[in-house]
Amino acid sequence: MKIKTLFITALLALLSIMAHGASVMLCWDPNNPAPEGYRVFIRLEGDAYDYTQPAWQGAENNVVLGGPLFGQTHYYVVRAYDGNLESVDSNEVSYTNTSVSIPKITHIGGNS
Repeated sequence: MKIKTLFITALLALLSIMAHGASVMLCWDPNNPAPEGYRVFIRLEGDAYDYTQPAWQGAENNVVLGGPLFGQTHYYVVRAYDGNLESVDSNEVSYTNTSVSIPKITHIGGNS
């Protein structure tokens, strides 16, 4: 059986990436016909993707993942899979965390 590239090439244009505090939401166009599922891979700047360790795997065409630490950039790609077949990488998108969360400190009793 020849591996068809129809879901490989048209599959995964990541449409949006939104940051919500410490989370990143990735959304992409679903493949037609639908594959068995999708795998999301993450890498840090300067690193390579580890395709043996997806950050997420499922049948949906969106996912919310924990985002990078302050000042770090995460890069993301998605691959479709069907059985033992897996597509090439989608377009790569990135997110740099530039927001700082400052914990609220509450004084609880005692003398100040």
